[in-house]
Amino acid sequence: MLNPLRHSLRIGISRTRITLLKTSGLLRPRANLLANAPIAEEAAATPERLGAQLDSMLAAANCSRLATTIVLSDDWTRLLMVTPPKNSGSLQDCRAAADMRFQNLYGEPVSGWMLEADWDARHAFLACAIRRPLLDTLQQTALKNHLKLISITPQFIAMWNRWKRKLQANAWFGAAHADMLTLGAVDGRRLCAVRTVAIPAGAWQEKHWLPEHLSREALRLNLPMPSHIQLCGSVPGQWATQTMGALTCTRLDACLPLTENGSIADGSRLASSGMRS
Repeated sequence: MLNPLRHSLRIGISRTRITLLKTSGLLRPRANLLANAPIAEEAAATPERLGAQLDSMLAAANCSRLATTIVLSDDWTRLLMVTPPKNSGSLQDCRAAADMRFQNLYGEPVSGWMLEADWDARHAFLACAIRRPLLDTLQQTALKNHLKLISITPQFIAMWNRWKRKLQANAWFGAAHADMLTLGAVDGRRLCAVRTVAIPAGAWQEKHWLPEHLSREALRLNLPMPSHIQLCGSVPGQWATQTMGALTCTRLDACLPLTENGSIADGSRLASSGMRS
């Protein structure tokens, strides 16, 4: 039997792929790729079919009773910054502000979503919403396969919680996956805005796209242009550890635990999001 203190399961779910990683070791964890499969188009649109595909993969991987973390690509979720009301003094006040912010942004009530946040009555805080049918399906699938579910987390939040204390002064933060970049604007070491943007075709090879995009975001937010952006996830080599004009770009998670064949593909990077290395 696998020791749950030394082995755990990480599941990465994007809109196109499910990846299962079994990790071992506490101080220097190593990842073993158990399964990596494309998601059928109908499964991506229907939580029940997504759950059925995940259930089949878990049964084949024989990984019951493991402590499990599920990481969702950011396009499964909605991330929003919420400003607490003046003289706010309770969690209930913060929840009401988050519900109102959600409805104002997306034009629908929050009742069909599970919304959680890093609640703060004094400062703007990050909130995350996940559709309840998707959340229920993932929880039921974990229970059916006897997994000890630790968390279901968007990639950006998993990465932010792991790396926020490593950010340098005047640096912004970004998490990349496939053709998406979720950007965290930072002011005074506090997260003040979050934006998920589709990366245009060819922008991975274009050194000017990222600084130009950051410049536009800084103007929109009325913030100084950052001198540094620190990235994690599926960061292209053209962006990592180089200077783009006045902008320095570095990656934070360069030392992710490798899979057995020494490689880290997009699905494995997603599943590893927030993992200690």
